[in-house]
Amino acid sequence: MEKVDSSKIPAKISSFKSPFVPEFLGKQEFLTGLFLGLQDQKSFDEPINIGKSLVFKMDFESIPITKRDGKILREIEILSPHSNTLSVNFSLIELSKSAELFIINDEESYILGPIISEDVTRVRNFDPGFIPGDKIRILLIENENEGSISKVEISNIGHIIYDFFWCKQIRSIKNCRN
Repeated sequence: MEKVDSSKIPAKISSFKSPFVPEFLGKQEFLTGLFLGLQDQKSFDEPINIGKSLVFKMDFESIPITKRDGKILREIEILSPHSNTLSVNFSLIELSKSAELFIINDEESYILGPIISEDVTRVRNFDPGFIPGDKIRILLIENENEGSISKVEISNIGHIIYDFFWCKQIRSIKNCRN
């Protein structure tokens, strides 16, 4: 994951009018418990609970295709309100030879990707890392004439209250910490 100039981020193509929001039952009580637990933390040597894994099932085959310049693009946006950092767990990820997968924060200042087939360390339960914010878009691009299409399924979204990137503290500066 790296911080990038927004001009280097692929343009939005999403055909959905609003982002998907993972269900978060008992959210307020859970978040209150997390914040209280963080306040009571006495040492960094102790395990610390910083978020919750939210069930979110999405098969990229169900996402509408956009064709552009010999490429097939599929994109979704996911919103987990009041999260400071998000993560994505892919229950299945088999990328074609031409495929590039991007995870982009809503402010278009951070990007995970392009993730290519050689970057996928395991086909099941692949987690590429954290990204700042409470809204992301996931973009899959591959050649239109690719022999076999990618298989990508999401199983969970990590709603993390800890701000690993210090974005909220310096939001007025516009960009997050390197």
